[in-house]
Amino acid sequence: MMEASGLQPRALRDVLTGRGRPRTTARSALAALVWDADVSPKRYCVGCGERITSGDPRRRYCSPARGQRAKRQRRATNDAMA
Repeated sequence: MMEASGLQPRALRDVLTGRGRPRTTARSALAALVWDADVSPKRYCVGCGERITSGDPRRRYCSPARGQRAKRQRRATNDAMA
């Protein structure tokens, strides 16, 4: 990883631990490494189980329609119990 990013070991460690920020050239090289390695956390839709490809970490559903469907199902369940 050091060779591909062009960073020294200490600089790479600082970047990985959040204590440092790489320069533009190293940042683009690191981004390319991450993109190729696909090391991003894999998140799945709560409703259907499909993989969520959006970059928003708060997203729970694969699409707004799936979220709306889950909301309607929760409401129908709560109304039936009351």
